Amino acid sequence: MRIRGAGSGFHGFGKGRDRSDSFRKGRKKGQKVRGILLKWVSKDMAWVNIDGHKLLANLHSPAPEGTHLTFIIRQLSPEIILKAIFEPSAAKQGPLDLIKAFDTSRTLFENRFRQFASSDGNSRHEFMDWLVDTPEAFVMYSDVLTCINQINMSMDQKKHWQLFYAPWMLPEGRRHITALYQKESSTTQQFTELHYECELTQLGMVRIEFLHKSPNVGYRLKTQYSASTHELKQYLKSRSYPNLTVPPECLGISRLSPREHGGLLSEIIFTQQKKPAI
Repeated sequence: MRIRGAGSGFHGFGKGRDRSDSFRKGRKKGQKVRGILLKWVSKDMAWVNIDGHKLLANLHSPAPEGTHLTFIIRQLSPEIILKAIFEPSAAKQGPLDLIKAFDTSRTLFENRFRQFASSDGNSRHEFMDWLVDTPEAFVMYSDVLTCINQINMSMDQKKHWQLFYAPWMLPEGRRHITALYQKESSTTQQFTELHYECELTQLGMVRIEFLHKSPNVGYRLKTQYSASTHELKQYLKSRSYPNLTVPPECLGISRLSPREHGGLLSEIIFTQQKKPAI
């Protein structure tokens, strides 16, 4: 892959040379770099973002926009030449690597999302409309989903857990994560738990454990601090639940235990229990 505007023979790309000179600083031949494919502009040319440097690149293998690409720097002068390399699969990455990648992509996206988020809440439909109108945020969101998918693939599927990302549920929160647990009960009815977690300024870490066994739906609310739980309970009551005729019933409010302060993600990945500690 050659970076356009990186040397003689390439013209008409505006500040391409300035971008290339900035990219060269602190880098050396043989170094590995990771970037995101932002937008295809022709059959073999696309904008990529590598560590905050937006560069026009010549790519020879098709990939969807939002894809993470890993390269080795083959040459920095007179042209920048990067060689795409094989990215290790999630199965070959350790839990800490997976969590770190997810946490980084989530933080980048949520910093952008908070500029749009409403204190009154956003519906999933409003959230998706915003993504469509905000290409930069869409790329960041796609990165979060890629990391979530890698974590799901690495987990023992016999444990019945699957992770999701739904930041629209509590838009003012940070570090959102959702885990779905499904298992057939002894009466052949499906028992479902959906655990939603985020951090709120006044409450610290918040975990909402929705419990469903047809036809009943309820939830347990757990918070790190005890302030403003009433307001959060009222907010949950006011939310729209498309598949329910009435909002879920609150089954109790309690403090998170110290062993739950590490977060739902770490709890599931490192313990691989059938259920998080409750």
